[in-house]
Amino acid sequence: MEIKELLLEWQDVLQCDVPLEAGTILTDLEEWDSLSQSGMAAFFDRKLGIRLSSDEIARCRTVRDLLALAGKA
Repeated sequence: MEIKELLLEWQDVLQCDVPLEAGTILTDLEEWDSLSQSGMAAFFDRKLGIRLSSDEIARCRTVRDLLALAGKA
């Protein structure tokens, strides 16, 4: 999956209207909460085959951190 496609998918997971970029600070997003972090962990498992806990996702500070977990950084 290309980075551009990942960012669009993650925007959908977060139900976020703001376009995501690598430098986007996750805590600046109103939608970044424990529920969206669980949804992101489910996305990684289902779509990327990468098992992560919600805690591992919550430790991410930027979209770049998520990209690193996805092996795209």
